[in-house]
Amino acid sequence: MELQKLADIDYNSKVASVRLPLIEVFRRFASVKIPLISFLSISPIIQPRLYSISSSPSMFPNTAHLTISILQRPEAMYDKNQTFTGFVSNYISNIEENNYIFGFPKPHGSNFHLPEDNETPIIMIGAGTGLAPFRAFLQERHVKLRNGEKLAQALLIFGCRNPNHDELYAEEINEYLSSGALTAKYVAYSRVENNKMYVQDRIKQSDCKDMIWSLFHEQSGKVYVCGDGAGMAKGVIQTFKDIASEFGFDGEEYLRNALKELRYLEDVWA
Repeated sequence: MELQKLADIDYNSKVASVRLPLIEVFRRFASVKIPLISFLSISPIIQPRLYSISSSPSMFPNTAHLTISILQRPEAMYDKNQTFTGFVSNYISNIEENNYIFGFPKPHGSNFHLPEDNETPIIMIGAGTGLAPFRAFLQERHVKLRNGEKLAQALLIFGCRNPNHDELYAEEINEYLSSGALTAKYVAYSRVENNKMYVQDRIKQSDCKDMIWSLFHEQSGKVYVCGDGAGMAKGVIQTFKDIASEFGFDGEEYLRNALKELRYLEDVWA
């Protein structure tokens, strides 16, 4: 009866919304016995994990860096003393030096890359490991500057929980500020006492908002958003609509056109 209730009444709240793994269900209902072939027929196929490369081939021609969050959390429902570990992230974190893993580049390429025209300003917005492609962007810009190329301005808005724990690549990013590869950086901390802020909140503040509008609208720049698609990315795109409306445009139409023109680009995940 309890299993039937979970499958019918409680499915959305206790399975779908918390992404309850099938193995947790069978651990809870250990008395359930099914043939292996039946188990395999209902088990989801493991999907490839797609990671943004967080290094520039101009700076690291023979290696590709990844920025990965290692998933380890209490089991979702039945046994808080058990730890759920992310399958691929933990596998990668335990690989020893000189061992191999199988991978492949995304076959159809991506629009999520630096503009071909160095005179196009860029606005990079991300949280957590969403910083990955922007580290690669900044490395590439750093090399271009070193080679004497002139670059448009670049703005980074980054969100993390606490500057003492997860402000990724902070020292390296500051080096790019010093070199000019990065023009300005704004950081939003979501777990600092009395100052909880997300990237969409930081964008709304006048100093950041005015610079974004100047680069994006007045100078026809490009916006790149990377990270959590369910929360952060939705909040950011709504903030951009609000800003466009504040400056006298139809926010919905303005962002629809920017997406169509590939001036507002997303690399997000659920």
